[in-house]
Amino acid sequence: MLTPLIATKGYTAPEVEKACNRALEQCQQLGEAPQLFTVLGGLNSIYYNRGELEISLELARRMLRSAESRRNPVLLLWGHYALGFTLQSQGAFKAARGHLEQSIAYYDARKGGTYGYVQDPGPTALALLSHVVHSLGYSDQALEKMQQAVAMARNLSHPFTLAWVLKSAGELNWRRGEMLAAEGLWDETFTLCTQQGFTPLLQSASLLLGFALVEQGRGEEGIAKVHNALYSMTDTLILEDKLRGLRFLALAQGKVGQADQGLAKIDEALALAKRTKESGYESDLHLVKGQLLLMKDPRARRKAQQCFSTAIGIARDQRAKSDELAAVIHLAHRRLRHCRPQGCEGATRRVERVVARRAHRVITDAGILRAKRA
Repeated sequence: MLTPLIATKGYTAPEVEKACNRALEQCQQLGEAPQLFTVLGGLNSIYYNRGELEISLELARRMLRSAESRRNPVLLLWGHYALGFTLQSQGAFKAARGHLEQSIAYYDARKGGTYGYVQDPGPTALALLSHVVHSLGYSDQALEKMQQAVAMARNLSHPFTLAWVLKSAGELNWRRGEMLAAEGLWDETFTLCTQQGFTPLLQSASLLLGFALVEQGRGEEGIAKVHNALYSMTDTLILEDKLRGLRFLALAQGKVGQADQGLAKIDEALALAKRTKESGYESDLHLVKGQLLLMKDPRARRKAQQCFSTAIGIARDQRAKSDELAAVIHLAHRRLRHCRPQGCEGATRRVERVVARRAHRVITDAGILRAKRA
């Protein structure tokens, strides 16, 4: 019952929550009914996508405890899956990686498309694992895993899973600085969602395509598209898309000379991340704030450097090496750009040594330099 509702209405739609709560009441009346695990999974999805991550985390842990007590491989798959997703959103990338890898280990490709949820757990767990691995600093390994996830999704007769994975694959390309490839995948996602009536994913794809327009130099058109996707269906937009949309909108506004509006949006995103304890985007949001401060006033170097340093500190605490390196590069470029002409040679050498030291610690994979974001 939940699967068609989520596909067409969204993970956080009132209809989905009502169905879950009704099922929970029935399970409680019957005691520890076999259906309780499924109901817990549905509620976990609602709270996770709504941004109530502490509740989501407790539900995921409850799911895993139930699965372990019953020693059921399918339930263990979903328990680790739920924990992996929630921990990733909280910036606990190393722990998230472990749970996602365990979920994938329980996945049986022969049963692909029959696991009974709106998205198939195999390709989607692998796609999220790709992003986690990228954050931890292994860019080439991340790309390899994402290519496997896309191939798996294309081999399933499961359109929602394919749309979900294609969107995620485009996001990885964007993180690697491969905007053309990202746009192609988002276009395919948009077309598939339009054909299938997957309204929530369609909204997400529209948001991403709007930012792609900004990157092409079509600022006003792109901003309008992002704004419409962000605010047209606020009740069903998941937390991840809200944060990403605010990030995209803020940076787009800065690029068209509206830095004040952009700073307001990035502060809104930071407040939302703090309120929901969504730490996965926090480093990047501080990085964008530093960029916007300089767009508004190139003399605001000290405030911008504080933002870049904050981004570095957060990424380091999360062991998010690609995010750390991106912030280091921005900080280094800023210092070089504003050194005095007579002191530039020495300053260049000092900055190069700092970057080299940090990069030596940060870089763990040959493709990491592509982690620098737009």
